[in-house]
Amino acid sequence: DDYPPTVQKEKYTWHRIETQYMDLAVLGKYFLTHANTRFRPYIAGGLIIGILVNQNEAYSVFSKSNSITYDFPTFEGGVVGKAGLLFNLNDHLGFYTEFRSSFTHLFPDDIIPGLNSLLYNLTFGIYL
Repeated sequence: DDYPPTVQKEKYTWHRIETQYMDLAVLGKYFLTHANTRFRPYIAGGLIIGILVNQNEAYSVFSKSNSITYDFPTFEGGVVGKAGLLFNLNDHLGFYTEFRSSFTHLFPDDIIPGLNSLLYNLTFGIYL
C-alpha cells in the first residue's frame, strides 16, 4: 500500500517588539505666498534620521521561533514631507495647521528585511 507523504507545516509565532526612535529631521520649507499675506500655505520636505532610545518586546513580527532576541539597529533613516497653512493675526501672533508624513527604513535590515515605518500626523498650533 502506498500512502501519501504527510505534509508538515512550519509553526510561526507572532511577536511584538516595541522600538522607540528619536527622530531628527532637516527640512527645507517653501511658502507659496508673500510674507505679508494673511494666509500663507507652505510645503516642506527633507531627510530624517532616527536614533534608537528604547527597545522592548512588543512590535508584531511573524517568526518561526518562540523567542525573539533581536537587537534592532541604532539608526533608521528616511524622508519626511509636510504641507501646512499659517494664518497671521499680526506680525507676532498666528495659528497654523500642518499635515506631516514620514517614511523610514531600519538600516542595516539583516534582522527583519524590509521593516519600514510610515507615519502620518495632523498638527494644530499657535506661533508667537
